[in-house]
Amino acid sequence: TKSPFLNNPKYLYTIYEDGKSVDMNVASIGERITYKGITFTAFEPKLYTVLQVVKDPGALFAGVGGAILLLGLLLTFYYVPQHIILEESGEEWMLYGDTEKNKDAFRLYIEEKIQQTGKWEGMNNGT
Repeated sequence: TKSPFLNNPKYLYTIYEDGKSVDMNVASIGERITYKGITFTAFEPKLYTVLQVVKDPGALFAGVGGAILLLGLLLTFYYVPQHIILEESGEEWMLYGDTEKNKDAFRLYIEEKIQQTGKWEGMNNGT
């Protein structure tokens, strides 16, 4: 019926023993169900809703999307692309360097490494 109220409801029941189905039938309200000396009585039903999710076909895609998001965050915060080119021109060497993030720290790092080698002549300190 289109009514929200129950009209002559029935129970579909299954009795399991040792993990195997041994009896299945339909019972009305108040009807007694007996199996091996145990008696069950079908009671007046109460209206409620149960939502049980046993399989989620989108869980794999959500997991892959989360992993890609986590990888993107790690790359954004911890990966710093840096480029260094060392070019020989006759008896001189030219050092070029660039980075996308934190250019001042990269410049200081390169200057420190050059000072450690002791070959600082002719280096332009402004760039």
